[in-house]
Amino acid sequence: HFLRGAGGAQFVAAARSSLTAQLFDVKTSKLVSQSSKVAESSGFGILACEALGSMAGADALLLGAGGAVRLWDARCPELLQICNLPTAPGLQPGAAACAIDFASQALAVVTSAPASLHWVDLRFAGSVPEAKPQLLWPRLFGSAAVASAPVRVALARRGFLAAWFDAPAAPIACYLGGGPALSPLRAGPASGTATAVARPFGVEEAAPPLVIATARPSRRKIIFEVCTARSRAKPFHVDQG
Repeated sequence: HFLRGAGGAQFVAAARSSLTAQLFDVKTSKLVSQSSKVAESSGFGILACEALGSMAGADALLLGAGGAVRLWDARCPELLQICNLPTAPGLQPGAAACAIDFASQALAVVTSAPASLHWVDLRFAGSVPEAKPQLLWPRLFGSAAVASAPVRVALARRGFLAAWFDAPAAPIACYLGGGPALSPLRAGPASGTATAVARPFGVEEAAPPLVIATARPSRRKIIFEVCTARSRAKPFHVDQG
């Protein structure tokens, strides 16, 4: 993920299941700094890495396989653990999706097997609100196959949280209001699978257009679309035969 550093554009990354995160200079492609190792008893290491752009006094946020949420100030290797998610330890790689809500200064974490949604306020350490889709929408998430469906992508924007799951029959989307109490808004099958969402380029541009990339079947081909909520124009799409 990109962020703006004192010397220009930088790139923070961590390979899934790795034990460290790295900060690179975009112009020179050189390694600027590296975090200390993440100690996870499960052995899977880092599941997600998100750029903060110096929000909350850190450059990046790391989610460990044991549910630990850590902040990293790239000026030094040490990591600061701020909370543990109320979830079973030993999350598998690919079983979690993260999204930063820059307006609310919060982190949304969606885990799967079983499905669970968390809201972490980065300004205050304390309890982490949790919502379980199988309890909020039992008819939709009641079956074991759907409740254990892998999470595809998560979106957090101005107190709004959305998550998409790869259920066996069709993709499922659920929407909630973020904050101290995660409020269920709506859930149901989605016509297409969300594959990516727009991410801010550092904290200075905390409100980019709400852009979502999707893929949906259409007879004998797959249609890839890029949609935005700021325009009434038809979504741009690319057909794949």
